[in-house]
Amino acid sequence: MPYKLTDTAGWSDFTPDEVRDLVAALPAVRADGQRFDVAIGGRRRRPDERAERAYLAELAAAGATWWLEYVPAGDPAEMRAAVARGPLR
Repeated sequence: MPYKLTDTAGWSDFTPDEVRDLVAALPAVRADGQRFDVAIGGRRRRPDERAERAYLAELAAAGATWWLEYVPAGDPAEMRAAVARGPLR
């Protein structure tokens, strides 16, 4: 669930409380007995990596298991550089 609908035209990140609500609405396990993964994200990485790591840690504590970072189509070198940075840890 990388995106959410908002009542504005602008982007709005999931909050940790919204992730907790989402996780609480899921069954404890799938039909095959495995737990659900919860993928959140869909935007570019913000320039302040410390703040971004703190945000991602809050989402993980709320139950998110994946973060999806948006890499916009554009100059191939810029796209490769964004991928080469790797995930925030």
